[in-house]
Amino acid sequence: MYKKGYGLKGWILISILWLLSIFSDHIWLTLDKGLPSWDQAEYLTNAIDHGRAFGLLDGGKWEGWHSLLELSPKMPPLSSIISGTFMSFSGEDSDSALRIMSLWHGLLLITIAYWGKDLGGKLLGLISAAIISIAPAIIALRLNFTLDLPLSSACILSLWLLGNWRQKKEEGGSKFQQAIFTSLAISSSLLIKQSALLFIAPPAIWAFSIGFRERARRIQIITSLLIIITTIFPWFHQNWISIISGTNRAVIISGAKEGDPGPLDPESFIWYPRLWLDQFGKIPFIGGFAGLLLIGWKKRNEIIFFKYLNRKTNNNFI
Repeated sequence: MYKKGYGLKGWILISILWLLSIFSDHIWLTLDKGLPSWDQAEYLTNAIDHGRAFGLLDGGKWEGWHSLLELSPKMPPLSSIISGTFMSFSGEDSDSALRIMSLWHGLLLITIAYWGKDLGGKLLGLISAAIISIAPAIIALRLNFTLDLPLSSACILSLWLLGNWRQKKEEGGSKFQQAIFTSLAISSSLLIKQSALLFIAPPAIWAFSIGFRERARRIQIITSLLIIITTIFPWFHQNWISIISGTNRAVIISGAKEGDPGPLDPESFIWYPRLWLDQFGKIPFIGGFAGLLLIGWKKRNEIIFFKYLNRKTNNNFI
């Protein structure tokens, strides 16, 4: 059955987690006396340029969409547009600009809380949001002006919405507005960073291919694809040569120079899982892994492997 959202208490707890994250980040930035990043990837510079292109920051004015799209020949423009707009209120220095990460972190907390609730109830959702708040890898992303946190938030939102739409109608899925929101979230992810395609394309293709067999979902899928193509096309059409060459240089070539395994190298499948212990934090990771083992043991009669093992054991005793 379709599950309702959080009540007032749940929203208060999520808000407290978010405010505590903002407070801790503010304390760290206040106490940190080190030099800020020199913006080697030009994320901050691009955000300032987009803010000026809209006439929101000093030294710039609106010169049309064509000029705006020319500002993002390699990286998609959405995050820079949002950050540049936010800077008109927060300021252009690196510490002030980092406050936009609090908004992306808030989106991530809400999405994780609801996804956890859908999987195992409200308590699991709140625990998941709390783990995200204290995970060392996420904290590091909140304190650096990069595209990683916006990309993570948008991708996770897209996957959660896609999962909700994929559910049966009696379970609250297969709604037209869900398809529209999912397509907008997917478009937003791709317009933040093109590498979102690696995370979103496989589950989206799978969900759309299965859903296309159902007559009621076909119009929703076609509409979603039109929305995605329409929203991405202006930027891609303007910069497609730079997008292809820049992506190859930034992902494939730079990864090879840094010693990363190739995409077809077996080592690439364990390249990031080996970092999970440090990224999640030892206590949350060990606790979460123990919880998975406990759930697996309680539901061992529903798992195919244990069904086969029990059947084989029973046959040996006969």
